[in-house]
Amino acid sequence: MTGIVGSEAHVDGDGKVRIVFAGRDPGVRNWLNVSGYPRGLFVTRWIWCDEGPQTRLSVVPVARLRSFLAPDTPQVTPEQRAAQLRRRRTHFVHRRR
Repeated sequence: MTGIVGSEAHVDGDGKVRIVFAGRDPGVRNWLNVSGYPRGLFVTRWIWCDEGPQTRLSVVPVARLRSFLAPDTPQVTPEQRAAQLRRRRTHFVHRRR
C-alpha cells in the first residue's frame, strides 16, 4: 500500500484531513486500499514540527461512511481514481531507486 503525501491530501473545510482505509474504493479522495489485509500499521510523519496533529481512528461501516465525512469531501470518479493510482505508483517507484 502506498501513502498519501501532503500535496495529494484533501483538507476538509474544517481543517482536518480524513483518510479512509477500505478494501474497495468508496469513491472519496483520501482513500487507501488495505489490499485485503485484516490488520495493519498506520504511521504519520511530520517533518520540521515540534508537535503533530492529534490522530483519531473510527471504524465505520462503508454504508454509513458519508455521514462520518465532512460535507465538502470530494467524490472521485473511476477515471480520476485510475489517474491518482498511476501517480502514486510513479512516486513510489521513484522513491525506491
